[in-house]
Amino acid sequence: SAFRSAPLFTRSEGPYLFDVDGNKFLDWTSQAICTNLGYSVPDTVLEAVMKQMKTLPMVYGGLGNTEIRVRLAALLSELLPGDLSGFLFPSGG
Repeated sequence: SAFRSAPLFTRSEGPYLFDVDGNKFLDWTSQAICTNLGYSVPDTVLEAVMKQMKTLPMVYGGLGNTEIRVRLAALLSELLPGDLSGFLFPSGG
């Protein structure tokens, strides 16, 4: 079956995946969550994610705001051109 012939991945490095036999695969899909940035996650990002997961792992956007969303909206307002008065942070693509 196709499932049995698929590689069994054991580790990653940047945009690459490695299988149990040490073969290196470039992930051309770049579509799942944040893997378009590669699979290597800097320690600062891991620490920020762990902090957020311990305090408030998920709040649906339609329920209200969170500190991180407010801070991101303020930063985007400063960086992007035009008079932006609101942002929508959807939970999916």
